Amino acid sequence: MVGKCRAATGSPTPQFIEKGGFMGDFMGDFDFLPGSLTLQRGDRADFAALKVHHYRDKSPATFAAIHVARYADRHGARPVGVVVLSWPTLACADRERALRLDRLSPRDRRSWVNANLRTISRVIVHPQFRGIGLASTLVRRCLAESPTRYVEAVAVMARGHPFFVSAGMTRTTPDADDDRPVHHLWDRLATHPAIFHHPSPDGMTDPRERIAEGPSSQGPDRRGRIGESRDGLAE
Repeated sequence: MVGKCRAATGSPTPQFIEKGGFMGDFMGDFDFLPGSLTLQRGDRADFAALKVHHYRDKSPATFAAIHVARYADRHGARPVGVVVLSWPTLACADRERALRLDRLSPRDRRSWVNANLRTISRVIVHPQFRGIGLASTLVRRCLAESPTRYVEAVAVMARGHPFFVSAGMTRTTPDADDDRPVHHLWDRLATHPAIFHHPSPDGMTDPRERIAEGPSSQGPDRRGRIGESRDGLAE
C-alpha cells in the first residue's frame, strides 16, 4: 500500500464498542479514484449512514467494533463502506464442528466463545463503490484489528460473492445445493504462527487444548447480552 498515514478523526467510542483503534490509512490501492479513501475506526453514525444500502432492515444485536472507509473529494468526506464486528451468537453448528466445541459443556462453550471469538455481522459498501475490492479490504482490516484469535462470518450472499475468502477467511460450511448461510472462519495463528510460542490468556488459546477460564471482562455476559441466533448474518 502506498501513501502516507494521518491520524483518524471521529467521535468518541460508542457504548458496547471495544476500545482501541488505528491510524487512518490513505488507501493507495484505490488511487484510480478522483478522491481519496481512508480506512479508520467508525461509529454507529457511520453504520446508520450506510444501513439503507443493506437488504436487511434489522441492525445487529450487538456492536463490538465498527470499521469504516471514508471517501473524500471536493464535495467533502462521507462513509462509503462499513464492517460491523459483533459479539458471537450462542450457537452455531458450523463453528462447533470446525473448532470441535461440542465436547464442552454449554457454560464452558459460552465462556470460551465470548472470550476468543467475534463475528462479522454486517458488511456494507455503497453501490457506487462496489466491484473494486473495498469489501475485502474492509474485512481484512477488521480481522487484523480484532482483539480475539478467531473471527467468523455467516452469510447467504457469500455463495456468490467470495470477499470473505479473498480477505483470508476459510469457508467451513460443506458444499451443498441449498441456500443456507455459509460460515467462514479466520484463525489469527494461521496467519501469524509465531504466536504459538507466546500464548496469551486473553483470547489466544485453542479450545482443543484448553478451555478459557471464563468470559472476557468486557464480554456480553457481564451485561446479560449475547447475539441472537440469526443476527450473525453478514452481507
